[in-house]
Amino acid sequence: MSVFTFAVEGDDEAGQSLMDAILTDGYLMLSSSLVANRFVLRFCVANHRTTEEDIRTSVTRIRSLLDGIRDGS
Repeated sequence: MSVFTFAVEGDDEAGQSLMDAILTDGYLMLSSSLVANRFVLRFCVANHRTTEEDIRTSVTRIRSLLDGIRDGS
């Protein structure tokens, strides 16, 4: 199992907005936590059949959702 955490540039509200968009989108599931009092998202790969392409597609989807938040769409 691989886990990495990341924070969204800006304030914690931006990270929470991304988390909400990810949950609403339904394409993938992330969890969240606080690290050093900062809101972070946690990306965990638990399925042994997950491919590099699956991860790349998920990261692309996350970036797209974040772009939509930043653009106000």
